[in-house]
Amino acid sequence: MPACIFFMILWTWLVPDKRSTAFFLGLVACSLVVIALLITLLVEVPIDNQIRTWTVQTIPADWTELRARWQVFHAVRTFVSLASLASLILAVLSCKQQRRIVV
Repeated sequence: MPACIFFMILWTWLVPDKRSTAFFLGLVACSLVVIALLITLLVEVPIDNQIRTWTVQTIPADWTELRARWQVFHAVRTFVSLASLASLILAVLSCKQQRRIVV
């Protein structure tokens, strides 16, 4: 994921027209993928680490609530990731269209 973020930022930085739709969609894509990473690191990984320590004897009474919380954040992360990918695809397509117009 860090490599993905790096190359998305690099691509966005290399967009020639910083006022173009491609540039702003690239910024949106970068922001959304960083949000997906933060959801993973700040919410899902701690829950995963907590679950890893459980045994049959030590499962907490509210384990279903924790599972539900993980599922909600996983769904949010999935949709944020898809929106990031869609923004990046639109940015690339927009950049290609602008270059055709210029040429």
